[in-house]
Amino acid sequence: MTQVLIPFGWHRPSEQAVDIHDVPRGLGCQCVCPSCDTPLIARKGKEIAWHFAHASRAVYEHTGQECRFSFWVSVRLMARQLLARSDTVTIRLPRFAERQLLYSKRLDRWFWKDVEIAPRQDIVIQDPVMEAQLPEAVVDLAGHVKGTPFCIYFTHPGRAVPGELADPAQRRMGVVSIALDQLELVFLRQRPHRGTYLEELSSFITNSDQARHWVYHPKRARLLQQAQDELARLIAAAEQAALSAATPPPSVPVRFRCVMCQAEWVGQHRDMQNCPNGHDWQLATQLSPA
Repeated sequence: MTQVLIPFGWHRPSEQAVDIHDVPRGLGCQCVCPSCDTPLIARKGKEIAWHFAHASRAVYEHTGQECRFSFWVSVRLMARQLLARSDTVTIRLPRFAERQLLYSKRLDRWFWKDVEIAPRQDIVIQDPVMEAQLPEAVVDLAGHVKGTPFCIYFTHPGRAVPGELADPAQRRMGVVSIALDQLELVFLRQRPHRGTYLEELSSFITNSDQARHWVYHPKRARLLQQAQDELARLIAAAEQAALSAATPPPSVPVRFRCVMCQAEWVGQHRDMQNCPNGHDWQLATQLSPA
């Protein structure tokens, strides 16, 4: 999508982000670009997906600002506004699982355990705050889930999750990112009779599992350490079992009698000796343990 295709504009009179489906055609939309503040024109044609565009090249150049991310800024702005419409936010989180591996040099093989850190579930975020300032970064939404701090960070081309959020100061806080990248193609294919961009965005934020990723979960470190400890115990037991199987049992003293001369002697059942008189040990019979 090029820099002129913008699904949401900033409506100056209401000071709100608006869907192009909700404003008049042309300059009457009274909107500006959320990224560079350039006046927008609402284009509602029959062939190309409806979109906002910068009103004119002259006006766009007059702003003197780069506007490569107009699409993403407008989508992120509307996503924030969408979540802020209620005192609570209900969102679906994906299953969070990792595989732990531990190598046994003695056995020359890997052992593994799949660890579920969090199940797939719907959560309710209470007291949501948009564009909240945390010690690590500004996040798009912060709130609480059953009393536990929780935040959401939207990502898109040019906006990655800050590394600090993977190790937050609040160790009890959950951090989830939502990648908006897929919306570019979704919006490009959008047609008026199929609904609005706002409806697509709302459904995407609420239900799209593939777009959500756990950045930090407060239980992850503890659960992974438990899995490592279990693997270590499993490996120790496997190595001991392998060592026991490879070690021959101790020799047991046994009394033998030669069938040729009736001589008796004590030998080992795993390493029999010949008769004292020189007859082969295979001609002896085992009497009993010595």
